[in-house]
Amino acid sequence: MDLDAWSACLKVLADPTRVRLLALLEREELTVAELSGITRLAQPRVSTHLAKLKEADLVRDRRAGVSAYYRFNAESLDPAEGRLWETLRDSTDDPLLRQDAERLPAILDTRASNQNWADSVAGDMERHYSPGRTWEALARSTLPLLEPGDVLDVASGDGVLAVDGSLNFRDASAPLQLVLRGANVTLASTPELYLIGTPELTLRWLQDRLELRGTLAVPEARADLEALDSTVSVSPDVVVIDPLEEAGERAKPLDMDFSVSLGDSVKLKGFGLDGAMTGSLRLRESPGRRATALGTLQVSGKYRAYGQALVIQRARLSYADAPFDNPTLDIRAERDFEQVTVGVQVRGTANRPETTVVSSPSMETSEALSWLVFGRPLSTTSAGENEQLGAAALALGAGGNLVAQQLGASLGLDEAGVRDSRNLGGATFTVGKYVLPRLFLSYGVSLVGTGQVVTLKYLLTRGFDISIESGNESAASLNWRTER
Repeated sequence: MDLDAWSACLKVLADPTRVRLLALLEREELTVAELSGITRLAQPRVSTHLAKLKEADLVRDRRAGVSAYYRFNAESLDPAEGRLWETLRDSTDDPLLRQDAERLPAILDTRASNQNWADSVAGDMERHYSPGRTWEALARSTLPLLEPGDVLDVASGDGVLAVDGSLNFRDASAPLQLVLRGANVTLASTPELYLIGTPELTLRWLQDRLELRGTLAVPEARADLEALDSTVSVSPDVVVIDPLEEAGERAKPLDMDFSVSLGDSVKLKGFGLDGAMTGSLRLRESPGRRATALGTLQVSGKYRAYGQALVIQRARLSYADAPFDNPTLDIRAERDFEQVTVGVQVRGTANRPETTVVSSPSMETSEALSWLVFGRPLSTTSAGENEQLGAAALALGAGGNLVAQQLGASLGLDEAGVRDSRNLGGATFTVGKYVLPRLFLSYGVSLVGTGQVVTLKYLLTRGFDISIESGNESAASLNWRTER
């Protein structure tokens, strides 16, 4: 044998599973199912190793009915390979090999006691299943479904997913039950999402509901958030002639108690985020009650905002029996300079976030925004950069407006929030009230500089008003608005 032949031989025998299979097949001719029962390995894994051994001409197979039997091919070994195998077999003392040898007789006894109907009729099937002759095939294929047992054993990636279950139409309370168990199963493998999971789920089809119980551990995942969210909107000029009917009520309500845990290798990227997520959630839903979540998710990494990369100091999404889409937020992302640290802090909930600019040492919001966006003091910015600061302030105010509007309503104000003011040249915090049915008075303070503006607006008729402003500049205008 040359070096390449020895290398190939040693590579095959270097795997412990293949050595276990060869040791069994040297004693007895066995099927994949029998080897799986002896070694307690999944059938796809056994089949994979048998293919390697067959490729190396170390095993041979033969067909018997619908079954394939494998046997150690001792005749293919040259004297040197034979001595190597004998040395490996005789000098190895391993508990797995002893267990395999102890289980072999029981498997052979089971084979002898079970009459294989499929093998007995192989080549003569037409006589057994043709309509009008006999329904033996139908009966034999249906009856096993009425007893619980293994339904499917599937390999996905390096993991295995086992599907067990039972179907019993005589039990009207629970005619169908399915159990899914797996370990490191590749649940998704696309450019948008790669996900490895360990599921343990039980699904029961009950009379009045669909019951789901179980857990899903996700040790590793990679998600492209933008690709997952990509959708194509309908063009404005599209006219739907036959619109689809709205989805009716779910035939069976869902009763769910399901837990998800994320490991240390769950990576997220997109919409400015480049980071990782860990944590666990318990998801619950019952008939007549809304779906809720309990638990905490934590995000780390970097987030790009205002054209700058911010380091996420903390990001917690907490659920206390809250809806799936409305967690409590505690997020802080910062940009660090030699003597100044600025960042963004988000509190509140996803539906009503409260966004603020934070800094150390403490400084005015406009000054902190300048450091955040441009990395330098407000006094060094140009007029064009001030407009960018105004846009940033407006973006921050989008979340704060909800709080401001609530506060304004409680104080009896008709307007409260962040607005864009041409008079002050940027974002302005404005409060206002109708002092008369047609007369509106407002006061605004600039968020990106200094200055105030007072506005008096009088409604002439529907769509027309006169506005007078006094601030950095004094101006009057006649305005006409129409709604589309």
